[in-house]
This record gives sequence, C-alpha cells and structure tokens, in this order.
Amino acid sequence: MNDFPELTDPKQLAYVTEYAESGSHAKAAKAAGISTRQGYNWRKATTPEHRVFQESLRIARQQLCDRVEAEIVKRAMEEGNDRMLFFLAKRLMPQYRENYRQPSPKEEAHLQAERECFDQLKQQEVDSIHERIRLAEMFTPLPMLADKKEWLPAD
Repeated sequence: MNDFPELTDPKQLAYVTEYAESGSHAKAAKAAGISTRQGYNWRKATTPEHRVFQESLRIARQQLCDRVEAEIVKRAMEEGNDRMLFFLAKRLMPQYRENYRQPSPKEEAHLQAERECFDQLKQQEVDSIHERIRLAEMFTPLPMLADKKEWLPAD
C-alpha cells in the first residue's frame, strides 16, 4: 500500500518509503537510486515542487517515531524492561527529565495565563470561521431557486 499517494516521482516515493522504515537518509537514497547529496538537495530545496516531498518526508518521520514509541511502550510495559520504562517516564513526565526544574508559582501563573490566552484566541478563530461559513451560506443562491427565475428579485 502506498502511504504517500501525493508523490508522483517514483524515486521520491522510494526514498520516503525507505526512510519511513529505516530512518536512514543513506538507505533511503540507495533505495531510490540517487546519491545522498541528491536526497539532501530534495530535503533543503525551497521550490514548490519539493514541498510535497518534504511534507511526505515529515509524515514518514512521524510514522517512524510512532513505531519507535510503540516499541518502547511494548518493551517497557509488556516485557518489563526497566531501562525502556525509564525512557518512557522521561518522555511522559517532565520531572524525570535531565535538568528538570519545578516552575516557580510565578512561572506557573505565567504559563497558565499563556494557556488561557491561547484558548481564547483559538475560540475566537473558531467563532470567526463559523461566522464566515454562516455569511457564505446566506449569500450563496439556493440550488432549488436557481431554475425559478420568477422567484428571484429583478436585477
């Protein structure tokens, strides 16, 4: 199954597919039959035609990360691997990370205010989108009236 139907270049598709499996740009380049330099150029290009490749590569990376995380969880929880459990704890719980420092009450208040402000902005954006949809629906002719010219106001 092709996880990247938007890619039409078979070499780019081979590159992204291999990267999703191995996480290696060198292996991806080899699978695509290109040089590692060409792969680098595709990743760094700013032209519109390379944006689809770059977005597909981002998705491939996320697929790889998801598989790695699933394996960590499996080894930590099902197999009882303490080291994997510790890695999982560090990922999920900030207090287990290196250089973790409990935020001061002032910092915590600031973070809470930022979250509330962001939530308000999100809600305002949602409300704005709903208003635009409502207005668009108001000014879009009804299909059932389109063929009933006598029902429409005269120009």
